[in-house]
Amino acid sequence: MAAALPPWPHRAAAAVTGVRIRGEEKIHATHKPRDHPCSVRLHGNLVLLCHGSRRAVAELDHRVEVTDVATFTCVEECSELIHGMLAEAPATSQYDLGAENWVDPIHTPLGIANGIARYVREEFDDDEGVPVPGLDFDIHLPELQVALVYSELCVIRLLDSETGDEDTVMLPCSHLFHRRCSHVVQPGVDVPDLPA
Repeated sequence: MAAALPPWPHRAAAAVTGVRIRGEEKIHATHKPRDHPCSVRLHGNLVLLCHGSRRAVAELDHRVEVTDVATFTCVEECSELIHGMLAEAPATSQYDLGAENWVDPIHTPLGIANGIARYVREEFDDDEGVPVPGLDFDIHLPELQVALVYSELCVIRLLDSETGDEDTVMLPCSHLFHRRCSHVVQPGVDVPDLPA
């Protein structure tokens, strides 16, 4: 029982958006004179997923200037900066990549911000009184996966991109599951906290 989907990608019809970084992100810092503006560049592959299969691949490459190097020392500000970059980047701006949609608690904009702040603290905290130089951060995301989840999708494997298996079953709770995921829910048991 495959769901009828609107032409891809059709984010408006998605019930849920799930986001994760697949692979280890790499953060590279370049020092430059203090009077030069700082910048952050996010780049990598954006992979759109639908029903467990890759449906589209685009290149994410977005750079912003940062006027205050102190942004890199405050995890919250740095995380907001990265979320803002994802919200305005041409490749990702049409999708809701808000903090609540990230499915991996470690590899997130907050995790990247923690890495940047940790680098700045370790690199410059010992140099009391010495101003932090200008910095450029180059952040490579090997694969940023965005799953537009339609209500008909198996709620167990929202982001499993390794299978093309579309064989689904509807359980008594009226939710669809991939046949091999249905063992997670006992047949005949209603699961009220699953999305409708």
